[in-house]
Amino acid sequence: MSSKTKIVVLRLKEVVYTGIFVLLGIIVVILLVTLFFPGNKNESTNVLSDNTLSDNATSDITYLPGTYSTSLILNDMAANIEIIVDDTPEAIVISAFDPVRREIARLALHQLLTDGRIHPARIEEVVAKVKKHVEEEVIETGKRTTIDLGVHGLHPELIRIIGKMKYRSSYGQNLLQHARETANLCAVMAAELGLNPKKAKRAGLLHDIGKVPDEENELPHALYGMKLAEKYKEKPDICNAIGAHHDEVEM
Repeated sequence: MSSKTKIVVLRLKEVVYTGIFVLLGIIVVILLVTLFFPGNKNESTNVLSDNTLSDNATSDITYLPGTYSTSLILNDMAANIEIIVDDTPEAIVISAFDPVRREIARLALHQLLTDGRIHPARIEEVVAKVKKHVEEEVIETGKRTTIDLGVHGLHPELIRIIGKMKYRSSYGQNLLQHARETANLCAVMAAELGLNPKKAKRAGLLHDIGKVPDEENELPHALYGMKLAEKYKEKPDICNAIGAHHDEVEM
């Protein structure tokens, strides 16, 4: 190997080694900055939803910026809402028996933290606006579902209950989607058996209305759903189908 070639090789090695040392230095600096200056978590607010697989409860995990007063927000919003504070840093779990009330609390918290103006009057204003928006969405969802399925003549309160299913999960499946699928399957099976597909579709859509009550009750959801259907003047065979779909009453 000539002397010129050796010089070129040596210089190439110097460049490579220098690049490696510079890269290692940058990595060390980044690690130190990350360790000692972790950044401002208050710059953004993350809201994560975790619908449990329980048959009668749902919850949300909401991450709160540390500079805001959690107690100030919750004292104004905690009516019929269970607030769980665990070891998760800057986080609370919102739990409520009523899935719509839980969704209202989650959305209101998100808006308050995003906006940054948090005081009693502002909290009351945001909660009222969110509540109105969610209630309108519930009714619109119920109406849209009945129109899509061709189920007519339902009591307005039953339409509202159908809309509430949008915010409820049962065993990992959205309850409204489950009700729609059940309605369609019932209609198909009824047609194959020479029965009334319209009645079957109506019963399928309403069969789980007992899972979204406005108040706590001790009845199984099938029996409670049957009572709701009777209250809102559904025909006896529809009421019976709802109450009997878990064999808790005779068909």
